[in-house]
Amino acid sequence: MKQLTKNKIFSIIIVFLMSFMIILSGVCPTYVRADDSVVKFDESNVLDDLEDMTLDGKKFSLEEYNFDTKKDTQILSFVEYCYSFYEEKQDDFGFYVYIYNPKGLKFKTDSSLNTIQFATTKDSDSAYTKYTLTYLNKSEKADYEGLFYKFKVNLTEEQKTAILNGVNSSSRVYKVSGFELVTQGDLNATDYEVSLTYKYSGYAKGCGPNENAESTLKFTSEGLETLSLDVHATTYRPDGTNGKNDYTQDSLHSVYFAVPNKVIEQYGEMVAVHATWLNAVLKPALVTGNQDAYNAIYNFIGQNIGQHNEDLNYMYLGAHSSFSGSMGMNLTSHECGYYYNGVSDWSGHMVGLGSGTEINTLYMLFNSGTGTDSADDYIITSEDIKEKLIESANKFGGNLVNGKFSECIFESVDEEFTEVNIRADETYSLDSELQVLGSSWWDKLWGITHTVSSTFDGIQAIYPIKESDTKGSIVEVSNRLFVSQSDVEDLKTYYNANKENSTVYLFRYQVSDYVSQEATLFEEGSSLGFEVWNEVDTNAYFFQETINLDFDIIDVTFSTGEVETVIPVVSNPIDVVPDGTPPVYTESDEGFDFFKLIVGLLLLILLLYFLSATGALPLIGNVLVWILTAPFKFIKWLIDKFRGD
Repeated sequence: MKQLTKNKIFSIIIVFLMSFMIILSGVCPTYVRADDSVVKFDESNVLDDLEDMTLDGKKFSLEEYNFDTKKDTQILSFVEYCYSFYEEKQDDFGFYVYIYNPKGLKFKTDSSLNTIQFATTKDSDSAYTKYTLTYLNKSEKADYEGLFYKFKVNLTEEQKTAILNGVNSSSRVYKVSGFELVTQGDLNATDYEVSLTYKYSGYAKGCGPNENAESTLKFTSEGLETLSLDVHATTYRPDGTNGKNDYTQDSLHSVYFAVPNKVIEQYGEMVAVHATWLNAVLKPALVTGNQDAYNAIYNFIGQNIGQHNEDLNYMYLGAHSSFSGSMGMNLTSHECGYYYNGVSDWSGHMVGLGSGTEINTLYMLFNSGTGTDSADDYIITSEDIKEKLIESANKFGGNLVNGKFSECIFESVDEEFTEVNIRADETYSLDSELQVLGSSWWDKLWGITHTVSSTFDGIQAIYPIKESDTKGSIVEVSNRLFVSQSDVEDLKTYYNANKENSTVYLFRYQVSDYVSQEATLFEEGSSLGFEVWNEVDTNAYFFQETINLDFDIIDVTFSTGEVETVIPVVSNPIDVVPDGTPPVYTESDEGFDFFKLIVGLLLLILLLYFLSATGALPLIGNVLVWILTAPFKFIKWLIDKFRGD
């Protein structure tokens, strides 16, 4: 009797293990109606799970998986967990992912940028979705540490419902295009291609119509077409402002990439792009060409100085203007936009700080180099700004946006990623208002300006670049394709490298406000025992812009005119950080233009000589005398008429 009991126990254990192995080979663990069932599977070690699996029809063997720097990170298994058409049994439904890491990369397991991308229907026009991966564990066995990783697909209730509504009990199709993992030391995730369609049928034990039936779950996998894209960013700003004020411009965000012509020949032109990104607005940054001010302010970077710090003897007022005699008082009034270390008043001066925007903590400071007007045309490159962003994590700390940049350097960060599916027939408009010199020689001599307004209408969201678009000067190509002048050469190089076998597309996806204000520097001094602030120069500017973090293309749509086909994309996410560009309007610090004065006097002398030589000067003199005396003669006539009456 005792032996029989042992045999029964042994048999039960064998049956359980065999069932567990069979179920795992079908990529679904046993479904057990217990409160801790999911927790237990979450905690099971990746290597223990794999050793009970059958992959590609073969029993998993650890000997076949070794560290090898020539191999790429890849998915071993995509697990459907406990599907049921019964609503009350769907709480534990989900997915698990097993990763083979032959290069021994160290992944940032807590990154929210670790994702997997798949669609949940078998239709060719289905859209793909990115889901966050939650790290569970990795292999710890000696000599195999970190060779395998186990993740769980993090599903919101809304996402879970959408997936369940997109599959059916007979056949569940999951088209997995790729997964993204962040390697320690990298800013952005790397997208690893999967390109597999998983087809599931049957049920795990307890999940089907017969709760007592054994597991009938099984799956097959087959290839999936994906499109690998090498994505590059660019931005375009018209010469003028967008009409909101004298310092705000439209900024058009774009990316470009090459699509193989064989794909276009098979599926037609690209008609839609599905992409995601996180919008973030940087706090205002300061660019200055004054070395003394730069050295002094540098010591206060990252420090909250409030409205004013007595230990800092420099003040910057953006978009500065001043006028005398305010409110009938002998005061010089100053108005401003952004201001740093602002002083509200000093002897004979009053500053309208209340109408401006206080910068109490400056996080980005750039030096435009030597030269009187060095900042007036100095561009802060995307790389310069990215360097400051990277430094922020260690320099300022605190919460990190997307696990990489200090939150404190941003004025705002969206709570959620923006997700768009933009069609090719969508268009953008850009406004440009610019004060330009008049066309006459007199206007040009004295700097007389007028407003030129223009609108760039009908800018296509998706534009295939032609050979002719790349011809001409940098300015011509920039204005023709709506790309930054600093990106033109890179774009032309990329186009020439791909034009033989591919079509290079521009994808324009967003218009944001870009603010750039010339900044006036004041230095503290004293006069007759009173504090004064002396204007030094205007060789500086504040700028503020929107950047797009972890921009990623999910899928693209092609059309033959009759049939549309959605193809998932494998591409590494990128941070789109536009250049910082000088203000539209700047004032030179060169001083009075004696050249204009001399030219004007010479022209006046020549005019008088000409009039004298032609005998017209006396006549003109009489006319001028008549014009000057006419008002007084008219007044006298009115008085005489009144007295006469």
